[in-house]
Amino acid sequence: SSFTTSAHEESETLRQDAEASRSHVAELEEKLSSLTKHAYEESETLRQDAEASRSRVAELEEKLSSFTTSAHEESETLRQDASLRRSCPLSQRVPMRNLRLFVKMQMLKQAAL
Repeated sequence: SSFTTSAHEESETLRQDAEASRSHVAELEEKLSSLTKHAYEESETLRQDAEASRSRVAELEEKLSSFTTSAHEESETLRQDASLRRSCPLSQRVPMRNLRLFVKMQMLKQAAL
């Protein structure tokens, strides 16, 4: 009788432990599912941010390239203007703001000859 009671109590304890374990496993599975969903959402957000960043970098690289080309062209124009200015006799020198107009007029005069 004492053995049966003890075995019954042990059996009840094991049943309660098993139920608690099943409940704990279900809780852990739910947390894992939630974390997995959150990780996926975060991963998607990061992927979209990376794509937006790549797009912005490409846009800025294009602007930089355009600016660099314009700056190079302007630098070359200024170098040519300075060279032309130095080659003109002092009596024909004009202010820099009028130099391009002067050069165009000189080219038209030479073309007319």
